[in-house]
Amino acid sequence: MAREDPNLKAPTMHWVMNYESYQSNHIPQLEMTTIPKIVSITRRNAAGVAERLEEVIDLHIYKPSEVVKHLIANPRLSKHLSALPDRSPNASTSLTQGEKWKTCPLFQHPMVSTSNGDLWVGDFVVPNSDPYSNILYKLVSFYTNNGCVMADACIAFRAQLPSNHHDIIALSKPMDVNQQQQQFQYVPLDLDGFHLHPQNNILQTLDHYGYVALTNGAIIYDNVRYDIIHHTSIFEARYRCMPASGQCYRKVRVVPINLFSDDTSGNTTKKWNKFDSWSMVPAALPLDERNKRENTFLLCVHKRLSAINMLEEIVRDVRQLEDGMIMYDAVNNEEVLVISPLNFIIGDNARHSELACHKGARANFPCRKCFYSPKTANPNVEQHSNLTYRTKEDIIALTTDNAVSVHSICLPNGQTSNSLDALSFKKTGSEILLDLRSFDQTMDLPIEILHSLMLGVTKYLVYSMIKYLNAVETSQLQTKLRTYNSKAFGRVMGSCLRVTSMSFVGRDFKIMSQQLPIILNDLLFCEWSGLAIDRRRVLEGWLRCFTIHGELISLVYMGQIQYDYDQYIDLIDTKVKALTVFVTEIESMCATVSNTGPRIISETSKLHILHHLKDDLSRFAPAIHYESEKGEQFNKFIREHIQHTNRHNPSRDVLTLFGRQFMFRHIIDGGFWADKKSEERISAGDGILDYMDNHPEFGPIYLGGDRQFTDNNSSLKEFKKGLAAFFLDLESDIDSNPLYILALIEDIVEEDGSKYVHLNVYEPIRYIPNQTRPLGVCQFPTSIYSSCIKDPASNLIVTPSNPVNISYPLESIRMEEVVDLQPCCSRERDYVINASKFGTLWYMLQRDIQNLYMTDLL
Repeated sequence: MAREDPNLKAPTMHWVMNYESYQSNHIPQLEMTTIPKIVSITRRNAAGVAERLEEVIDLHIYKPSEVVKHLIANPRLSKHLSALPDRSPNASTSLTQGEKWKTCPLFQHPMVSTSNGDLWVGDFVVPNSDPYSNILYKLVSFYTNNGCVMADACIAFRAQLPSNHHDIIALSKPMDVNQQQQQFQYVPLDLDGFHLHPQNNILQTLDHYGYVALTNGAIIYDNVRYDIIHHTSIFEARYRCMPASGQCYRKVRVVPINLFSDDTSGNTTKKWNKFDSWSMVPAALPLDERNKRENTFLLCVHKRLSAINMLEEIVRDVRQLEDGMIMYDAVNNEEVLVISPLNFIIGDNARHSELACHKGARANFPCRKCFYSPKTANPNVEQHSNLTYRTKEDIIALTTDNAVSVHSICLPNGQTSNSLDALSFKKTGSEILLDLRSFDQTMDLPIEILHSLMLGVTKYLVYSMIKYLNAVETSQLQTKLRTYNSKAFGRVMGSCLRVTSMSFVGRDFKIMSQQLPIILNDLLFCEWSGLAIDRRRVLEGWLRCFTIHGELISLVYMGQIQYDYDQYIDLIDTKVKALTVFVTEIESMCATVSNTGPRIISETSKLHILHHLKDDLSRFAPAIHYESEKGEQFNKFIREHIQHTNRHNPSRDVLTLFGRQFMFRHIIDGGFWADKKSEERISAGDGILDYMDNHPEFGPIYLGGDRQFTDNNSSLKEFKKGLAAFFLDLESDIDSNPLYILALIEDIVEEDGSKYVHLNVYEPIRYIPNQTRPLGVCQFPTSIYSSCIKDPASNLIVTPSNPVNISYPLESIRMEEVVDLQPCCSRERDYVINASKFGTLWYMLQRDIQNLYMTDLL
């Protein structure tokens, strides 16, 4: 602008960057903390000799508590930041259903707000239908079940102790078949049907004693008074002693967080100039919200300080958040006590090894979760099972002078040792994580499927197969990948693909791994059908390997499991073990299958660590909830900000830019902040809020709404011509007898003001009674997938239905699952459903064949 108009008086860049300092205004700022860090560096002196020096480097950081303070004061986000543990049976749709969320004490809510008022752990409640009942219920813990707010409660009544006739509270304890006393008896309560006992405060002061009711009606009391504080998951007394003006005690909000750590390049070439960073995401947000760019918050970034150097300040702040901090809550419009435990840390395998005090993938024991060693194990699937797990006690011992493990493990040389150094432990500086009560380094660094699976096993298999193929076979494979036609995938490989370059990124492996079973099966039936028997045998081995690999990724890349979650975990574990077997089998067929050095795929730590995936599925949620791809995409925005600084102090300048964006969004969302002068809570005026409501285009233009994270998992469900999917007929009996339709969208037309979908219907071919079936999934014998025939790549074979075409009003049909429908190479006019597409296999296993639109069922 200044070049175009010489008379223009534009402010200097320094003045713009420091506007808040130069102008007296009430615009809030995200408070940045600067901490001097002493680091050791190596430099050469005047004589050219390297020497170790200490240097002070400033760390600029937005503390997690500073971010949480503003998030909970934001009315758009605040109500979504807390979530009770969800005990809905045999399902996993969010992190709240993980075992950690349900069992870790700091994740348990000491109080809930219901339509009948606030209820706290330890309160006495009575049924709404019988408010004068002699039976009392003492609340123990809160949770949800199928959307209902529930509580576990101990059955109690008011009584007199026989020995001294003092008033007490008697808590029920059942007896087992051997007439032995058990723990207190808990019953589930739907809190909508209960309210606080009128004499709750008096009842709290009475001594509590356990009792057992005998079959003859006699009651036996415990000899020792029961201390209720040691019984509750979060000590209720601690929160009751924090009074606030106008009420007995403050409300409590539990706001768990997830952390992500990675390194990125500050150059446009994405090479060199490494910056380490930490970012944060509220853990209670739904997966779709956590995957949005605006809900990822940068904490710190630095070129000269490593992630471990920056970790100490983050841990100190999270430790204070575990104890609880007073913050203003936009939901309750008052100050509340906020507790923010750490759920897990996402990162690649190298970063996780650092955080787990582990030597890394090249150590004698390369697994950060157990004492697996490829050098001592036999080459079979059992080498990955029944191994001794690393524990938090091992890392605690690492900080002592003794430094020995509680385990004695066999070393590669045949000797046993309990030395932590020999067992591949290492002091990395991440021992500071031991200060956190909510975090366990051996359990809360979940398996990251982008680096362990796609950039690990998938990459090794693809590269190994390409190296095995000759030039003609590679060209045929490349042609198939370039011409693969499907609307089911968000992107295609394209005509520029060069297989021989073996230069792929994570999203390329995602597409290839879903398409290769179909392609290899077609090649073996057509182009490769005339090859020599020995070579065909090896290529069929590759097909088996990619088929089981495709089934595994189809199961892993799912965000929600509505039913049969235990069976889902077992099935993934089965597929991981089967993949290990087939990898070992193909290695025995091929002379060279490795891309790096003498190690083979079956000995890599990335294949082994997949055997621990079942533990993380139980502890947290499906693996896509802790995939690092969205964090990797966030690195792009960090790099762009770095390139727009003068490079003098990029760590501070990048944080400043992110902080301004954060506060800008906070203001226009209607968030509250404390005025610098009056210290009153204020928010944006009605004019700003009305403008935002009336101008929805403002967000995409000014807040980066048009640059959201890319969905490389093809999870979108949009009606478009040429797309195949399973549809649900909304006019059928959805609850007891739903009707599902497998069809391809032929067209979408508008008739008489209503939209109609014209569908080409397909149906699978069922097995003939007494027909020999291949080994399938025995847990779901009547499912669509298990009841119908499949091709050699385990893809479901379908045929056009009769009638072929049907039409539905758009509002009376719902798209359930997008499928990849491909021509069947061995059966003319028939097609196959690609079982390797993300989510397709589990969907077909969950749907009963009796509920599918089929000619013989009409």
